[in-house]
Amino acid sequence: MRNLSPAEKFLSFFDESVSSSVLRERFKKGLVHVIFRHKMSGKVMKRLEKSLSMLPEEEFPAKLQIGNRIQVPVLIRWKYRLDPGDVLRVRLWSRRTLSGESFYARLGKDGRFTVPKIVVEELEAKPGTMLKCTLYFETAEEE
Repeated sequence: MRNLSPAEKFLSFFDESVSSSVLRERFKKGLVHVIFRHKMSGKVMKRLEKSLSMLPEEEFPAKLQIGNRIQVPVLIRWKYRLDPGDVLRVRLWSRRTLSGESFYARLGKDGRFTVPKIVVEELEAKPGTMLKCTLYFETAEEE
């Protein structure tokens, strides 16, 4: 058996110990520095990219409803088997202010989630405002 480089040892440890996509995404930003600093081989780079792949995401246009609520489309709920009470990472983008905000939200029984008041104020959104909504979540296979 050949000796593994420190980068390869780290990757094997990382693959085995980090099962959460959220943690992988957080580590990804810090590991970019490591990649350039240690000049990893192409094989190691490909393995790193595979293990640190981005979270599955779905993007859809959404209308802010009364009570700062947003409806998640039924097909997205079916595709990712979302149940009431599931926690999602949400990113909302407003064309009017050309800004976006991220937050965590819990899916309600009716398929909606509430947008925090501070986010609504930052986006200068009112009920009826069209927003671009991106949901990030782990798939059922990763849990």
